Amino acid sequence: MQTSEMSAVRIGFVIAWATLAMAGVGFFQQGSNANLKRRWYPWYISLSWVVVVSYLSYFAPSWGVLLLALFAITPLFIVSIRTTRFCEVCGAPSRKKKVLFNKPMSCSRCGACFHGW
Repeated sequence: MQTSEMSAVRIGFVIAWATLAMAGVGFFQQGSNANLKRRWYPWYISLSWVVVVSYLSYFAPSWGVLLLALFAITPLFIVSIRTTRFCEVCGAPSRKKKVLFNKPMSCSRCGACFHGW
């Protein structure tokens, strides 16, 4: 593959990733509709995973590197889906940062309790 073609593909991935990041920040950090955010967050994270895996599969020097990267990043995406909660009061996303696998008990923005969610 020629260098100019590889550069164009990399630019395309950067544009896709930047667009996905801006859309995620715009949608998940703004607004207060927690039910809508809960419904779309797994899809957003899955689409992010597809973009990362596509990039890695295109540019990985070997299958071994690709498999190692998949085994390294896939659990991070799964943990993100399982540990992120959205506040019913303000709609803010919350994730407990000190303990990796525990879900947060209260909203990081407004302090509302997450019991029963």
